[in-house]
Amino acid sequence: MGLEKRVERLEQLAAESTEEPEIDPWWQAYYDAFDALLRTLSDEHAGLIIAEEEARRGHYERTGELYRTSKLYDRFHSLCIAQAQPQERRPRPFALPPAVCDVLIEDPEAEFQMGWCECADCGLSLPHKKSADLKLPGRPQIDPIFPTCPLCGGRVGYFFFSIKQQQRSIT
Repeated sequence: MGLEKRVERLEQLAAESTEEPEIDPWWQAYYDAFDALLRTLSDEHAGLIIAEEEARRGHYERTGELYRTSKLYDRFHSLCIAQAQPQERRPRPFALPPAVCDVLIEDPEAEFQMGWCECADCGLSLPHKKSADLKLPGRPQIDPIFPTCPLCGGRVGYFFFSIKQQQRSIT
């Protein structure tokens, strides 16, 4: 190969190496969801998410081990994952209201199970507590933290939105 061809090939390789690598569409959807949801949070809550993301990445880079994340970060991450799944996009809010963020930060008993505690009107999944006092056959023993939805004011309960959607599809 002559010198001219070698220079031409080196220039071609240099041009190719400066191009941004193509990102997987699922990861792009996740990053887009992460940015979109982050913009809806208060400055305080967004700062906590960013700080935890940086701590998580730094910990993994230093140790190679997973970082134990907070309930707030876990819920934020779960919403982003769900939003990145095309088959998961349904008429539910992609939101994390301030009151929900505060509960996840302050209440060690707060937990999430999809559908166990949701708004009948908008479908927002909300945190709940396990309850030894609630004894309903065939249902988990939960105690809703929010009696009404902090997003729209709708009633909150066990699979309320899902049941309402099924009833609508039957009629």
